Amino acid sequence: MPLIKSGSKQAFEKNVGTLMKDVGKSPHVQSRAQALAIAFATKRRARAEGGAVHIGPISSTVPGRTDDHPIDVAAGSYVIPAEAVSNLGENNTNAGMVKLDEVMNSSPEEIRRFFGATSPPSRASGGRADSTGEPVPINAAGGEFVVPPKIVSIVGGGDVKHGHATLDAWVMKRRQNHIKTLRGLAPPAKD
Repeated sequence: MPLIKSGSKQAFEKNVGTLMKDVGKSPHVQSRAQALAIAFATKRRARAEGGAVHIGPISSTVPGRTDDHPIDVAAGSYVIPAEAVSNLGENNTNAGMVKLDEVMNSSPEEIRRFFGATSPPSRASGGRADSTGEPVPINAAGGEFVVPPKIVSIVGGGDVKHGHATLDAWVMKRRQNHIKTLRGLAPPAKD
């Protein structure tokens, strides 16, 4: 019975559903009241801990277009779609996630170059908090990758909105290149 450690409404509802299925089957959940108490405690704990936000890869066996994972992300985050992550790893999602992890941990110049950022940074990097507001509850899909607002700001030369626009353009360019590559591939070999 894995519970979602988030204070969002979607996470709470999913946790209640998970716990209700375990009533009487799990030694930890013997009644409906106990299931609700655990769900509320999980929600309160997540809120008390600052509403733990998700950063980085969303690993899951759930298909990549289902948006079946209620999570909280920092305001200003950018979610790279699963198809772009997979394409980055030559259609291997794990390889794409590793590549994005490497990029997120590189220098601001390398981050900007990787995502094709064109405008020069308008202010010095560092010094600002990772989040630009309250955590935002979203429904994400397996295979997606959450870029934190600090990195989005780096991509945007200090402007989160410009960072979002740059990342949107990067995703669309990857998609167009992937389509072109697939069209140029030979058909599967026949035995």
